[in-house]
Amino acid sequence: MHPMHMHGGSFQIVAEDGHMLPQPITKDTVQVAPGETYDLVFNAWAPPGSVYPFHCHILAHLMNPGQTGEEMGGLITLIEYAK
Repeated sequence: MHPMHMHGGSFQIVAEDGHMLPQPITKDTVQVAPGETYDLVFNAWAPPGSVYPFHCHILAHLMNPGQTGEEMGGLITLIEYAK
């Protein structure tokens, strides 16, 4: 399981496993199990060029083998709001 979290605000879950939801669900963290998929939508409120980190909340999942707590890797991506 991976509790995936986005910094900078909340998002809406609009579909689970390829199926649209009747109503979007607003969250800032979504629990993702192996084989699951979610379609997320969010409004970028910061100026263009801003970056929103999206990562697993389990610290050990943010590091690749051999990395220390000061280095990032693993389950993290950066969403850049288009310039």
